[in-house]
Amino acid sequence: MTPSSASRFPPAQRRGIRPAMNLLLARPLSARSIPLVILLFSVGVLAANRLHHLLCLRIADVECVRYWPIGVFFPRIPPYIGFPSPVHILTGLAALVLFLVALSVLPRADFRPLLVSAFSGVLLLTTTLTHGWQFGLVRPSAAAPNVGPDYYQDALAITNPLAFISDFNVAQPDLSVHSRTHPPGAVLTFYLLQRLTRDPGMISIVIAGLAVGFTALFLRKLLSTEFDLRTVGRILFLFFLIPSVQIYYAATVDALLAPLIVGSCLALILESRWWLLVSVACLLLASFLSFGFVFVLPVLLAFDIWRFRAPWRTGVLFLSLVLFYVFLDALLRFSYPSSFLTAAHLENPQGFRLIAQPADYLMSRIEDVAEIAVFFGPFLLIMLVSGLAALKPRRPLTTLSALAIFNLFLVFLSGAYQTGETARGALFIYPFLILPVAERVARDDMTHMDYARLAGLVFLQTLLMQLVGDYWW
Repeated sequence: MTPSSASRFPPAQRRGIRPAMNLLLARPLSARSIPLVILLFSVGVLAANRLHHLLCLRIADVECVRYWPIGVFFPRIPPYIGFPSPVHILTGLAALVLFLVALSVLPRADFRPLLVSAFSGVLLLTTTLTHGWQFGLVRPSAAAPNVGPDYYQDALAITNPLAFISDFNVAQPDLSVHSRTHPPGAVLTFYLLQRLTRDPGMISIVIAGLAVGFTALFLRKLLSTEFDLRTVGRILFLFFLIPSVQIYYAATVDALLAPLIVGSCLALILESRWWLLVSVACLLLASFLSFGFVFVLPVLLAFDIWRFRAPWRTGVLFLSLVLFYVFLDALLRFSYPSSFLTAAHLENPQGFRLIAQPADYLMSRIEDVAEIAVFFGPFLLIMLVSGLAALKPRRPLTTLSALAIFNLFLVFLSGAYQTGETARGALFIYPFLILPVAERVARDDMTHMDYARLAGLVFLQTLLMQLVGDYWW
């Protein structure tokens, strides 16, 4: 190209791919960008899957995951579980109609959080029922006869809850695959819900209701410190449309862990003694439910130091945690550190996997990140990246989100989540991922049509994933 001919082209055109990328980041919801985003995301996931299989066939200690980066996926085609029935498809259409009704009603009600929660809870159960009552709600709680026991079966064997806690350190290695890598609270949750409902399907519904209710309460309090009520409601609705939330918020203890992790952070955002007590309660419940709660401890400490310099709030939280388990050890002879070490050994019997299985360690670390991204979706990912870039660096929610994301990478580097499945196992990260999205949603140039497109694209990905696959763990 001669100098004279080059001058006839704008600089943006001469730079090639850069204008397209700038357009995707600046206006991902435009008519031109949407097909391109979907195409790039789909091709990227498929290419990553093929590259994974190319590598795993050539490297001895890398496990081949057929639908990598999704750890557990069974397509709804024979000979797996068969095509969706007409009833399942009609249920999917009902979910779509309900979504459209919500998208019409909620703006008129200024996205009031209570109404958002109601629509979100019903929508979540409706998309789950695209698998039917048995496979959508009963099986996730009660497991399947050909798979083996899980929390529910272990809960049925409990005759005395206090004795279960007292004997947990001894019995832990002999429990089911998930029960033995969790503190006793996971099994006891199913024990209490089974006594309350007597029906595995109803247990799933109760878990979904609790998870939606507490997430709405805590995430709303978090967001309301920086955004107006309408933006808060919009973000809450978007959060409940995320594929990982729609798929895993019914039946899993991870769905209960997510709002408890958020609740444990509130004391550092809302400077109130009442919310400090709430955070203490959330942290204790989270720790008794899952060892994954340790993710939030460095986040709390780092954020407290960054914001207040003297981290006495985190000191109260940590001291409460230590005193609670010292008391539990003295009263019921349950040692939390011993239980944690047992779970760590059962998860990694050969020791630190970077040394024991270096290739599989590296591949599974990539899988951990990639599955979270796939279940978050391409459009929210763009909003996340651009939101983090646009946010003022000293905003508390910006810092909290960045610390949470950074610490999750450290958790992955430790070897945790060795089998992937992080869209479920690390479900607690999604409330932190949605925080930077609020900045984009709150901008003046985010019109109602833009928001409707964003919500629709996120929900359509969820509905498509529910109809084409089974994600039972």
